Amino acid sequence: MMEIIEKKISDLVEKRIETFNKNSVSQFRYVDISSIDNIKKEIVDSREILSNAAPSRAKYILKENDVIVSNVRPNLNAVAVVNQFHNSSIGSSGFTVLRPIEEVASEYLFLNLISPNFLNYVESLVQGAMYPAINDTDVKRFKIKLPKSKSDQQRIATEIKSKLEKVEQMRQAALKQKEAVEALQGALLREVFPYKEGDELPKGWKWEKLDDVAKINKLRKKKTAATPKELTSFVPMECVDDITGKITKIFFRPNDELGQSYTYFENGDIIFAKITPCMQNGKCAIVSEMKDGFGYGSSEYIVFTPSKPIYTKWVHYFLRTIELRKNAEDHFTGSAGQQRVPVDYLQSYKIPVPTDETVIKKLTDTLDKKHEEYFKLITQTTTQLEAIEALPAAILREVFDFNANRN
Repeated sequence: MMEIIEKKISDLVEKRIETFNKNSVSQFRYVDISSIDNIKKEIVDSREILSNAAPSRAKYILKENDVIVSNVRPNLNAVAVVNQFHNSSIGSSGFTVLRPIEEVASEYLFLNLISPNFLNYVESLVQGAMYPAINDTDVKRFKIKLPKSKSDQQRIATEIKSKLEKVEQMRQAALKQKEAVEALQGALLREVFPYKEGDELPKGWKWEKLDDVAKINKLRKKKTAATPKELTSFVPMECVDDITGKITKIFFRPNDELGQSYTYFENGDIIFAKITPCMQNGKCAIVSEMKDGFGYGSSEYIVFTPSKPIYTKWVHYFLRTIELRKNAEDHFTGSAGQQRVPVDYLQSYKIPVPTDETVIKKLTDTLDKKHEEYFKLITQTTTQLEAIEALPAAILREVFDFNANRN
């Protein structure tokens, strides 16, 4: 029978980790917090740096089998074991570096540090903090239970890693399936909008400027609330779903807090994200259910007001085509990270429009039905992926005793 002991991490690791002297080498491989993939729990993106350009946070000399734990935003659980390739790399001061003593298996320690128990522990330490962070002492105070025999630790770690590897294979397969389903939307829209500007259109269709079909940022008298403090509908960018193309939630704010800093729109308008990466992701929605028929939202929306109600869904679907978004991206202006689609580019952009409104109605009705099926598939694949992503925590919870840190 295995003998189980309970120890603080501080009793299971070496007391001192060597620090880096940039004058000792001409260049080095640097591992910072962004180097860790917090899903795979691996170092994936280290880089070579000249010593004279060493960042101020370059601090620890890492060794193979060290376990590194990010002290910044610990709820993201950026934890990894240093592999052979990163032996003698330099780690950021944002890590707690744990070097197991001879009697402790590195992988066993690592698995405890990606367990739900450790995550719950660090989340309790940073709850309510504006800038969530922990320190070395916090990490080393955590208690784990482990077999006294290192061989038993290694055996258990091997069994758990085998299960986790199978789960990762399942996750990758589910991700590919979800990506394939997401690609269906582009195909659905391409069935209706297969044309490039200048192509010959079917009989009874014509090319129109977007601005003539749906006025962009239309100048109009704004509706107002009865009193300055009356609650008014408000739609921030995160409330526009880039998969469904719908507004998922409406907030309410006092009317006098809105105005020039935000974008005004009315029911029946279409809001379109103009800034990267929201535009490329497809954040675009038809406005509906606004209190008193109007609302405000992000200053990064462009507002389209269809000239006829029949054009509303037609323009919305067109704006969600991959081709339009790619062309808009090619015409971005502004600096990296803050690039936007110029309004004048969209105003002159051409949209194919059937002159017979019954054709528009028939095509948009067909797209509505096909999109309902598409949304069901998206929901199914998303649910499947979420279930798979929950498996690692369940596996770890099944193996480890999680009562050690309750007192």
